[in-house]
Amino acid sequence: KNDLPEPNTGLNSLIASSSPSNPAVRDPARFIDVIKKSGYSILLGGYESMKMAKPEEGVLKNGNYGATVAVKLVAPARNFAAAGVDKKFLFAEEEAAKETDSANAGDQDSKLFCIVQFQLSKDAATKAFLVDTVFLVPFEMMRA
Repeated sequence: KNDLPEPNTGLNSLIASSSPSNPAVRDPARFIDVIKKSGYSILLGGYESMKMAKPEEGVLKNGNYGATVAVKLVAPARNFAAAGVDKKFLFAEEEAAKETDSANAGDQDSKLFCIVQFQLSKDAATKAFLVDTVFLVPFEMMRA
C-alpha cells in the first residue's frame, strides 16, 4: 500500500530506513522512478501474499555486521508480467524441489512466486538495521 495515506509513503519509508550506502538516499526521486518502472514495482502491490523468512544475522561480505531477509511474493503470472518481473526471477510453487526452471510454462492465471532479498546493515550509533540493498533472487541463486 505504497500510496496510503499519501503518494509514495511506502517508498519514502524505505528511503528513510536506508543506510548511507544505499543509492536511494542520494537520489530519492530517481529511486522512486526506477522502482515504479521496473520489475521491483511488484513490491508496491499486485501480489496476493507475502511471507518473510527469519532474518539471518552475521558478518556481511563488506565486513560490517548485518542481516539478510528473504521475502516470498506470490501472484498470478499475469501480475508479474504486468509489473515487468523478468522470468529468471519467477518460480512455480512446485519448483522448490525441482532442478529446472519452469517459469516459462503455465498460463497467465497460474501462481508463481519470486524471492526478494533485503540486505541490512546495523548502524553502530543507533543499533538499528538499515537497508543497504534489495534485489530479486535469480533461479541460479535458489540452487546455491
